[in-house]
Amino acid sequence: MILINESNGIPETTNCIDAQEDINTLELMNIEQKRSSAKTEPCVTLVDNLVSAFLFSVESQYTTGYGSRSPTTECPETVFILTIQCIFGVVFQSVMIGFVFTKICRPKGRLQAILFSEKAVICCRDGALCLMFRLGDERKSHVIDCKIRAWFLQHAVSTEGEILLHHQKKLKVSVDEGGEDIFLLWPVTVVHKIDIDSPFYNMSPEDIHSTKFEVVTTLVCTTDTTGRLTEARCSYTPNEILWGHRFRNIITSCDDGLEADYGLFNCTEPVDTTKCSARRFTEISRLKSES
Repeated sequence: MILINESNGIPETTNCIDAQEDINTLELMNIEQKRSSAKTEPCVTLVDNLVSAFLFSVESQYTTGYGSRSPTTECPETVFILTIQCIFGVVFQSVMIGFVFTKICRPKGRLQAILFSEKAVICCRDGALCLMFRLGDERKSHVIDCKIRAWFLQHAVSTEGEILLHHQKKLKVSVDEGGEDIFLLWPVTVVHKIDIDSPFYNMSPEDIHSTKFEVVTTLVCTTDTTGRLTEARCSYTPNEILWGHRFRNIITSCDDGLEADYGLFNCTEPVDTTKCSARRFTEISRLKSES
């Protein structure tokens, strides 16, 4: 369409071009507005760099609260990855807690401070032959509620001819007059009296060194710091039993009370001891008392 100027009769085309440009501009604005309105939300709000993504991951893992960052429903893959992270995080934390709990439940360092003597000895005490070994605790924080037990392990044959490997027989042990209960404040000597019920009753020194057996001892106690049960074990074979020896005294008096010299913990000294079995020794003692 051509517009004519009434004043001079000249066709006017400029106004027509400007009107067309205005129409095109309006159409472009409408298109941009539609595009902006159709634009999707972000997968996670306020996450635009690596640091913000890391903070969002930490907040999700440890449930400290999202705050201003939160996931949206626009990206299903983001929700899936977040779910996998939460599952992996729970499993990882559970495993780590299990490792820590297991480490606490097995106080190996505490067991290393509990000492058993390297050798066991047999000598006379209170008129009877006794098997003895020494027990001590090097740490100043002592264990409590201690109980000592011992077993005699040896192959045996039943009445029906069945071979019983490592047949167990419990030995009666005691510390002074406390029985199996021990107050482990300083090193103590655990005593097994060789009487008629003892497997050593018919054994002479030669029989002990020619017989295959093992004496297993266990100490069950409670650590005063954690309150958990602790078990220490030791064993003695015939070559580790000294006949006619006794342990040296390692407890001395000082200004602060009693002091134990653990450098002499395994030291023994020879004493006059009969070379016969406990059975024969009992018979000889009875004959002397009757005469």
